[in-house]
Amino acid sequence: MVVGSDTININDIYFGKGVTNESPQSFTINATGGNGTDISGASAIIAGGKATGIGNGGDVKIRTSVPGSSGSTLQLLGDRLNIKGKYINLINSTPTTISTVNIPEGTVAGGSVNYTIEATDATDFQALTGSVIWSAVNKAGALTIAFDDDQQTSPAVTIGTLSSIATVVDGGGGNLEIKLTVISSLTGATIRVSFLHWKNFGTGDIV
Repeated sequence: MVVGSDTININDIYFGKGVTNESPQSFTINATGGNGTDISGASAIIAGGKATGIGNGGDVKIRTSVPGSSGSTLQLLGDRLNIKGKYINLINSTPTTISTVNIPEGTVAGGSVNYTIEATDATDFQALTGSVIWSAVNKAGALTIAFDDDQQTSPAVTIGTLSSIATVVDGGGGNLEIKLTVISSLTGATIRVSFLHWKNFGTGDIV
């Protein structure tokens, strides 16, 4: 089934009792269940949009409503998870921003980035998986940041060495930046990273 077209764009879909209601109800989307003895249920799959050629696939995001002041105004949605569809290209031994989170003034946020780095010279291959956990507060437009760079695995390499250093910095304008510095022994290697980014608290987007 296809919903929407070139001339009829569908950007928001609401299930249940409309856009708003005095007594909203939860709903569940189910994959087909088994019928009979020992019949397995079907998987439920959420997918970002497919790209073509060297284009970037669409991200998969999960958002929740963020509490505000007392009243009848609808709350804002904030990103909680961004599974990045595109790979971020990295330069050997050069810090590169892989993800950005906006933290509005007078709020706090925290999260974690789980990443896998790939390095290859088309003959040999290297891989490294790690994570960085961060916390931040925005007071009067200035971010105070704490983070822990936790490399989860030893690198898997067909030859040479691969390592990474993660940092979390104030990028200005309330933007927190996750940076990776990758050091590969492969000469002229193509290096890229794939990641997912969780966030707690706040209305800011995860980019």
